[in-house]
Amino acid sequence: MLNEKKTQAKKYRFFTKQIIEMITQEIEYYKANRADFIEKYNGKHLVIKGCGIIGVYETNTAAYDETIKLHQVGTFIIERPVDLKKRK
Repeated sequence: MLNEKKTQAKKYRFFTKQIIEMITQEIEYYKANRADFIEKYNGKHLVIKGCGIIGVYETNTAAYDETIKLHQVGTFIIERPVDLKKRK
């Protein structure tokens, strides 16, 4: 029983670390391409997985609801590129 709990804890730490690394990669991808995303998708909600856009939606809710049909929660991020300078 104790060995089983240790194995589960190690597995959980591995998956947590893996998910954090994936999300970090997605955030870096977004930051690196934010200017292009603003130009192409200003105000839209982008679903990013890995180093690519897998969906573009009008609302955050639509982005989330449609994406979870095909992708596990926690394996993608949703960002909304907006030019804050133009909003003022």
